[in-house]
Amino acid sequence: MAAHASILSPPVLLKHPAAFLVEPYDGERKEEWNRFVSAAKNATFLFNRDYMDYHHDRFTDGSLMAFHGNSLVAVMAANVAAPDTLVSHGGLTYGGLALSRRASRARWTSGRRTSACS
Repeated sequence: MAAHASILSPPVLLKHPAAFLVEPYDGERKEEWNRFVSAAKNATFLFNRDYMDYHHDRFTDGSLMAFHGNSLVAVMAANVAAPDTLVSHGGLTYGGLALSRRASRARWTSGRRTSACS
């Protein structure tokens, strides 16, 4: 498997109630990723790690997992295209964020953004 390049090092954490923690995918989280994808509102088999890992020798994985609190709320299949460039995974037909079924459009109240996934 290609070495994992850490574009997000350390993980991104904003100190705000509606903040998300974005972490690089790690092979130890394969089952968690696949469970999420199987229940996501907009993911297909293309986002399953068994399918994606078929391309492990052609792409340096840069996939991301987004958490709100302890809940995984989104994943993004991605690869590292250059040292500071992350792109939607080149081995897939299409990409973007795969979202939790609970995800909805964020609401704006009194100029403050409220959580889209809680």
